[in-house]
Amino acid sequence: MACPQAVLLALRGAVQSELDKANAIMALSSRFNQSLIEFPPSALTALISAVDAIPLAAVLSVLDIASYLLCPLTPLALGLDLVDFEDLDPTAQLAGIKRMQAALIVEAKKDFEIAIGNAPEVGAIQHVRAYTREVSRTKFDIVSFARAAFITASVATIDPDEYLVGPYPEFAALAETFTMSGGFPSNISEVLAPVVSEFARAESKFKALKEALL
Repeated sequence: MACPQAVLLALRGAVQSELDKANAIMALSSRFNQSLIEFPPSALTALISAVDAIPLAAVLSVLDIASYLLCPLTPLALGLDLVDFEDLDPTAQLAGIKRMQAALIVEAKKDFEIAIGNAPEVGAIQHVRAYTREVSRTKFDIVSFARAAFITASVATIDPDEYLVGPYPEFAALAETFTMSGGFPSNISEVLAPVVSEFARAESKFKALKEALL
């Protein structure tokens, strides 16, 4: 029995979207590979140090919370009078403490930017950063890509005629060589890879810091 056109279009659209993202990333990588033949070792060392300096995420311990509760300046930082702060239930107090913890992330990002700005050959670092931001704008998601691969394989088995009509053969061919690992695709150069990997590590650390506040 033939499937409704709406079903076929929905599946084609899901696969085409992931195909477009992957092609865009591959094209970006190819262009940046050509524009950056070498990367100064001193700049990479500085970038690694900047990423290393980003604090690791840590869950607030009982002692951490106690230090906030006992600090006479905590109510002031929250814009509250001492009595008002003491009257808050523990959940509200903890929420206020976590809001202040968010300032630590802002400070960490500020320090990271300063470290990059002071790095030797900062222009090379910013050049690669532009690449990572362009890749991020594609909104590539490994889960969505895997789903597109599953759809492609399923359509090939269930409806071979539809497989040939949709974007499936092109997606299948690309999926054989395209992978994303450490924040960069399979066609990235050996020059770009370690630099992009450090930016991915920085992003991961900042994400972990943010999630620790939830």
